[in-house]
Amino acid sequence: MTETFNDLAQRLAAVGHPTRLRLLALLNATGKALCVCELSDGLGIPDYQTSRHLKALSAAGWVSHQRDGLWIYYRLADTPLLIDLASSLEPLPDDLGRTRVRLEQRHDGRCVIGPSSQEGK
Repeated sequence: MTETFNDLAQRLAAVGHPTRLRLLALLNATGKALCVCELSDGLGIPDYQTSRHLKALSAAGWVSHQRDGLWIYYRLADTPLLIDLASSLEPLPDDLGRTRVRLEQRHDGRCVIGPSSQEGK
């Protein structure tokens, strides 16, 4: 199915925010599905902001998600346009460092911590 110009413009508008590009870069760099709290800690922003950006990316087809108990894990969608875009994005070193530290705290490959103290910020 071919996207119309209007559909493509709407999809591209969803990535027209620096935080959303940072999220895509982190998901691409880690190669893992990450939960909201891991992404929030990685970016150093509150969970509600991360969720809002992920909702926009999900609605536009940039990310997919899967529920696992209380957690929802997000990963890059498997689309050619996204693969091209994500491969050109380098995560900010601080974002990647914070995310890697957070991923080391997983148990059996799953987040068990939940939201951090970022919630009130």
